[in-house]
Amino acid sequence: MKQHLDLSKIGAFSLVPANSNTEADALVVGLFPNSAFQALPTSLESEEYNMEHPQRGKCVIFNNRTFESHTNQSERRGTDLDVENLYSRFKDLGFDTVIHQDFKVKQMLLELDRVGNEDHSQSDCFVCCILTHGDEGNIFGTDGKFPVDRVFKPFRGDVCPSLVGKPKLFFIQACRGIHLDDGVPMVVDTVDGPGQVFRIPTHADFLACFSTVPGLQRLFQRRRTGGGG
Repeated sequence: MKQHLDLSKIGAFSLVPANSNTEADALVVGLFPNSAFQALPTSLESEEYNMEHPQRGKCVIFNNRTFESHTNQSERRGTDLDVENLYSRFKDLGFDTVIHQDFKVKQMLLELDRVGNEDHSQSDCFVCCILTHGDEGNIFGTDGKFPVDRVFKPFRGDVCPSLVGKPKLFFIQACRGIHLDDGVPMVVDTVDGPGQVFRIPTHADFLACFSTVPGLQRLFQRRRTGGGG
């Protein structure tokens, strides 16, 4: 699409109303020679993610087995077997894999924030596995619970730009019980001129897998794992 405009005097032009809040209206195109905008690691036309970065990415595993008495949560016997299997599989897939055992709420949140602040520009993707207890809308640290949505916040496009346009995979093994956003600008390189800017949702490229549906407890085979949520 060619526009005959004096581009030296324009920062951006919207294809839709600027105050629109719907994902369908989130597309914005313009010129932004600004380092704050991230270049997409994959072309918009591509049906596959770019998995040719120097590193596969980080896999963070939280394994909460034993809980403080005031939480009224039982020990998750057998969860260690699940963690061993996850660790082995993601290591085999080339991930930099780390296990955090029996973390309190503050520890979990601090670690999630820390990882979200890391530079993932050389990585293909990011994986987080959480094995713990939960209830509707919340998951547990060993000393209490917090909203499950808080897990995803540090990896949103407007918070963690080095993961924009890359898969962010979350596997949550727990019982359980999600707001349109304003989007984050992305630069798409062009051959014959400055990049166009497209606005994509800040929660784009997220995959969250839960072991049950909202409002229901997780069923598990005690003989094999015993790690009920």
